[in-house]
Amino acid sequence: MYEDKAMMFKVLSDQNRLKILELLIKGETCGCDLLSQLSITQPTLSYHLKILSEAGFLKTVVNGNQHNKYVNKEKLEELEAFLKLLRMSYTTCWYIMEEIMKKKVAFVCVHNSCRSIMAEGFANLNGSDVLEVYSAGTEEYPGPKPMALEVMEDLGIDMSYTRSKLLSDIPSSVDILITMGCNVVCPHVPTKHKEDWGLDDPSGGSKSDFEKTRDLINDKVIDLIKRVKAGVL
Repeated sequence: MYEDKAMMFKVLSDQNRLKILELLIKGETCGCDLLSQLSITQPTLSYHLKILSEAGFLKTVVNGNQHNKYVNKEKLEELEAFLKLLRMSYTTCWYIMEEIMKKKVAFVCVHNSCRSIMAEGFANLNGSDVLEVYSAGTEEYPGPKPMALEVMEDLGIDMSYTRSKLLSDIPSSVDILITMGCNVVCPHVPTKHKEDWGLDDPSGGSKSDFEKTRDLINDKVIDLIKRVKAGVL
């Protein structure tokens, strides 16, 4: 089994061999025809044909003085299945690596009902490829402020899934800890980077106050994402 896979890789590792297979798939072809279509020497062609024959991709038909080559279709089906497996494995590995490489970010305010909820929404919308996003509060609270959800929904961002959470509801350590400002004092949360955004809590204010805070948070989240993608954080 392992020898077959090694041979598959050997066949796939050279463009000339792939080109030869492509030409032969179109029908029986003699060596002179291959030489005229490939910019390689006779010894080089013979070497590649030998590799392809040993791998079982080619069969030879003797026609008088000509030894015509044609492709073993059963082997091509094996190759197709092998490539499909490779694509699946590559996609799975890449997905796992992307998940591993994401930065865990936590947005924290007092009640996790307004500012940090908005930041969570913008970060999920614009940075889900590089961020694993959490939000939490330092004090228990019944739920998100309706006006905070409304101004997010005005931008087409559905936050109906969210709820007010405590620090105990998110990972015990994160890569980036963002405190939103205005009397947010966190217990010790292990983190590689911490910053405070110094934002006033619009709670109790007008819808315009919520909108201004929302837009400030959006700008800061976009800047955060840019720094993460640039490798600064």
